[in-house]
Amino acid sequence: MKILDNLKRYNLQENLFNIVIFLIPFGIAFERKMYSNILFPLLIILTGIQIYKNGLKISFYEKFLGVFIGSVIISLIFTNYPIKDWSDKFMPYIKWIFFPTIFGQFNIDRKREKIVFLSVIITTIYMYKLGLFEITKYFKMVTGKEVGYLDIFKKENLKILQEMGTWFRLREIFPTLTETALVLGGTIISFTLILIDKATDIKVKIILIPMITMGLFQLILTQSRGMYLAFLIVVSLLIILKANKKILGILIALLVGILTIFKNTPYVQRFKSISGGDGARTEIYKSAFNIFKKNPITGIGFDNFIQATDYYEKASFFQHPHNMALKMLSEMGIIGFLSYFSMMGAIVYKLWKNRSKLICEIMLAVIVLMLIYENFETVIVWKRASEYIFFMLGLALSSNYYLLKGVRK
Repeated sequence: MKILDNLKRYNLQENLFNIVIFLIPFGIAFERKMYSNILFPLLIILTGIQIYKNGLKISFYEKFLGVFIGSVIISLIFTNYPIKDWSDKFMPYIKWIFFPTIFGQFNIDRKREKIVFLSVIITTIYMYKLGLFEITKYFKMVTGKEVGYLDIFKKENLKILQEMGTWFRLREIFPTLTETALVLGGTIISFTLILIDKATDIKVKIILIPMITMGLFQLILTQSRGMYLAFLIVVSLLIILKANKKILGILIALLVGILTIFKNTPYVQRFKSISGGDGARTEIYKSAFNIFKKNPITGIGFDNFIQATDYYEKASFFQHPHNMALKMLSEMGIIGFLSYFSMMGAIVYKLWKNRSKLICEIMLAVIVLMLIYENFETVIVWKRASEYIFFMLGLALSSNYYLLKGVRK
């Protein structure tokens, strides 16, 4: 009822915007047709109206974004590979890369943040349901018996899960394991920061505790070594930066609890195997670096890695180099590498400066998580995870536009 009461203070255009941002998280994650054909076009129309009325607000983000897009275009101009349709190179990324600009044109107040938070809670519950469904489906395939969602947590069934080892990895919540691991990791970090925030209502904290626990359970089952490492680094940083003894206790208990419960399981053994390296990854890293050495300035063209590996290394089954730095270097050269990481560095800097705001602190932790994970995966390739994260990032960066005057032409 409070949310409905809050909506009364907005006009029709503003309430349409509120409805759209409420529906977008679920649309990005699970209703792609609704998101692509209705929600995103409607968001663009509402943004256009807002710009027409108030002018276009431009912050630091647009300046760095412009340089990055320019470097993409340069890499494609100097590519050796034919480009049938330039829109194929840009359209998959336009929907997420412009979210901060879109949100910057609106006043994103605490009420709107709560609207999005409610949507994220609903989306996360559905995400967990899909994860549990995948587990029960695999149980039936392996053991031949039906199990309910709660039955999964019985001791004998957890033992069966452990015995499956690397044969079962929770990967089908989203189309790829990379997206599943990143969204789960980002969700857990976000909910943990909301949980330990003093201003969070006790009822919300009670809801978040089982949601964090379920998220950890499903994240472990992804067996994503890169996300394991990124998650532990971010949690460790939070432990170091959070001086409050109570908060420190919660974070340390969370970390110790995870390590204790899973100490002698295949999941810990898989994490330890990071130091042993990965033959396939080593080969693909060598391929990417060889491509960069032959094309050091502008690369071989944005998103052309699969063509280049076929030409240089006869390894076209590698769709991307599984490392964001190597993707930028091989596809866009030094220019693209500097433009991308300058943009991400500027984002981290702005979030750090405004970390006293909860949404900025949350997104700072999530972006750092993503940047660490990008050492093992090229997150930009996967649309859902990028769209989900940059949608939330738009909320966090919107405060950078508040005092700006719109530019009219």
